[in-house]
Amino acid sequence: MLMRSHARGGAPLRLLVVGAHPDDIEIGAGALVAKAVRAGHEVGFLILTDDPPTAETRRREAVRAAAVLGVPQGLVHFAGLPDGRLRTDAATVQRVRDTMSGRRPDIVVVHTAADSHNDHVEAHRIAHAAFRGCVFMHYSVHVSGEPSRFRPRIFVAVAQDRGDAKRRALAAHESQQRTITRGDLADWERSLGSPARLPRAEAFELDLQAGAARNLRAAMTLSESPFHRLWLPVARDAQVSLLYPSVSGGGALSEVLLNAGRDALRQSFLERWPGPGTPLQEIFAHDPDASRLFHAGNAILVGTPHTNPLAKDLHRKQTKTRWTVAKDERTRRAYIRDRRRPLRYAPVFSGDAPVLDFGVISRHRDRDDPGRIVLYTSGATPLGTRAGLEVLADPGGFADTEALWEQDGSLQLLFSVEKSIESFEVIAHHHFPEPL
Repeated sequence: MLMRSHARGGAPLRLLVVGAHPDDIEIGAGALVAKAVRAGHEVGFLILTDDPPTAETRRREAVRAAAVLGVPQGLVHFAGLPDGRLRTDAATVQRVRDTMSGRRPDIVVVHTAADSHNDHVEAHRIAHAAFRGCVFMHYSVHVSGEPSRFRPRIFVAVAQDRGDAKRRALAAHESQQRTITRGDLADWERSLGSPARLPRAEAFELDLQAGAARNLRAAMTLSESPFHRLWLPVARDAQVSLLYPSVSGGGALSEVLLNAGRDALRQSFLERWPGPGTPLQEIFAHDPDASRLFHAGNAILVGTPHTNPLAKDLHRKQTKTRWTVAKDERTRRAYIRDRRRPLRYAPVFSGDAPVLDFGVISRHRDRDDPGRIVLYTSGATPLGTRAGLEVLADPGGFADTEALWEQDGSLQLLFSVEKSIESFEVIAHHHFPEPL
């Protein structure tokens, strides 16, 4: 009988973490297990192989390690397959199904196929054959992983408390310390965390079986990269509309800068969103359908009130925001106006090209519909607008932007930027309790 996952709208998930050998799970997914247990999800272990001379010892160690991470002995399962000789065949798949006694996971966490160990690769194949209707998360092992082929989308921080639990769980595998310490696990975790802007992390590829889409979002919420923490609430379960402005009259440079920002955001979604596809749809703000999309769901508004009519409407309604884009009637050039103080932040030009700009990134959360969020970004010139879009594309890559994903409610960031995006600097933050 095939094991089929089930949806339980909002209820705790059932995660099954599969290791070819005792200690694989703790190496590749120990922090994830600690996080999931603490979040109230049910987590079980399935260890596929035994090596007869050491089987009893290693099973005891595995049970102790699981307990350290919060997984009770009753949820630690052993398939008893031969160490070093795993094969994906009918008998093996049936053995796994019999071992699990019909238990139905929503998420299966197992080895990546991007691995040089034959048992790890076969464990990956066996798990995919034994279960149906699941979200699959694939972890790597530091002594055999192949980073050039590993394509993770979900990242779990090895924070101090989880790191301590993981170390204690690995220490429970007393007979395997020589193997575990053969490579530098901390260095491996730093390399996994780097693309997600996390100091250290466990990383997971993501696969969906038929019928598993209903649990995809729950799997995505396990990710702790700044990108996912910012965008998951915005994207919700639907598309998010990027409503971009006109560059009419701005010249070729304006178009180049705006397109560079849009390209950065689009590419970031393609590389980081756990698919299939991405929720980002790009609409010209003057399109007849733009207003309907803006008012019907979550959106990203880009550009000044003078180039984007929806931004003009937002500025008019949002009276408690601190910084807004205004235009100097004498020079006809835009600047950032402080509504609370008599200050203006005006760009600096070399000829017609901006060399220093100021801009705003705002998050507007609807008080009457907490799920509705509008992100807004604009510079006084397209230089700042491009910078705002690049921050939204890689929120963890810029200092002092943590409020965008770590704090709730409506807020603004005022920033400056020179010709190079590396010069981006947050000047101030402002929180405002105002609905859309």
